[in-house]
Amino acid sequence: MFIVSVKRVAPDAVFKFEELAQGIAVRHADCGSSEVDWAPPAECGCPWKFTCRRCGSEAVVPSILDGKLKITETALDEVEREITPSIRVVPSTR
Repeated sequence: MFIVSVKRVAPDAVFKFEELAQGIAVRHADCGSSEVDWAPPAECGCPWKFTCRRCGSEAVVPSILDGKLKITETALDEVEREITPSIRVVPSTR
């Protein structure tokens, strides 16, 4: 499972997802690696893949918009969410 840790953002803050993404940490819980390629593609027609550089495990986000929305919602309300059964968004503890 890939764990996406996102920092809290004030509910009245104005920001873009790209700004939020700079503070995100992703790790692959199965092997413990934090070396994960996960950046969303620039083109919405491309698949959004999470790939562990240590073990090669992959997960695909079926809807880029839905994935970004769940990450943003967690940043605002600190509630854990599941993007897919293999990708979970959690509030950052740092």
